[in-house]
Amino acid sequence: MRKVIDFDATVQKFFDDAISWLECRPIRMCNGKYNEGIACDYLKVVQKDPRKNTMNNAVYVNCDKLTGFIERHIDRNGNLVINNDLYLAVIRVLDAIGQCYTDDYQYAQQELLKNIKQFQIALNRNKIIKSAFYKMQPLTYFAQKQR
Repeated sequence: MRKVIDFDATVQKFFDDAISWLECRPIRMCNGKYNEGIACDYLKVVQKDPRKNTMNNAVYVNCDKLTGFIERHIDRNGNLVINNDLYLAVIRVLDAIGQCYTDDYQYAQQELLKNIKQFQIALNRNKIIKSAFYKMQPLTYFAQKQR
């Protein structure tokens, strides 16, 4: 991988995108908890020191705090539809961040970029043209370049 990619800036951009998506969600209580708020607070804590907060599979210990990324809505027939694509994409990216900081190998960096690409596709899946555009882009498109 070329050294023109700034992985710290790429990770911060991921956190900015995820937090802004959570903040734009309408307030809906689920079992007396505001899951989007809990997920937003957790991501802000992880964003301050991603190296420390994603080491040793800490993501899987705290994956219950990320349930704000699970989307629920009612379809035309009155059935509850649950979509967890974004939830799984966020968990994969956070795990890849931990691996990237721990190993610092080219494979770990490629996995991080691949998972960020899947996160962006899941984030924009309702926008058909943008989602198709993201599917065709190389992994380096989603990385922040060094200055």
